[in-house]
Amino acid sequence: MGIFAAIQPDKMPDLRPPKPAVPLEPAASTWLMAAVFVLILALALGGLVLWKKQRRAPASLSSPETTALEALENLAHHNAPSRGLAIARILRVFLQSILALEPRERTTPELLNAVRSQSQLDAEPLALLENLLRDCDRMEYSPHGAGRSSGDLAERAIDLVKQIAARCKTVSSPKNSGAEDSAS
Repeated sequence: MGIFAAIQPDKMPDLRPPKPAVPLEPAASTWLMAAVFVLILALALGGLVLWKKQRRAPASLSSPETTALEALENLAHHNAPSRGLAIARILRVFLQSILALEPRERTTPELLNAVRSQSQLDAEPLALLENLLRDCDRMEYSPHGAGRSSGDLAERAIDLVKQIAARCKTVSSPKNSGAEDSAS
């Protein structure tokens, strides 16, 4: 209060008037506005080009067979933890997509029953699938493993995927040709 007591309200000095804004010449403000407009236009066009490129670039659409084979070949050449589970998961996803099964978690017996209900597969690939899934389960859940190497499981899975894909293509090809005829 000592500072304020020394200044009396009657004798307070007047404040200086505010400084005026920096004057811009009319030509400079026009150029500045034009530059801002061009910058906004360039950003908008750049965004539009990027959006169209992103929209136009198709996602790599590959067949379920190709996707499964690539993943299985990758597993066959690399050591991965839980390789048996990975092989079984790849087979499950492949079967769901190629046989149009509901995408849900199933136990091995439930999956085999669902595949059997899809009468597209013969007894031989079903037996191979059953043995392969059982060996994958044994490899992961048995304390001693399945007695087979995971590379052997991956090679068996690759052969099975090729066999199932070939059989499903021959079964579905007459349906597809009729659909293409009616669409034309």
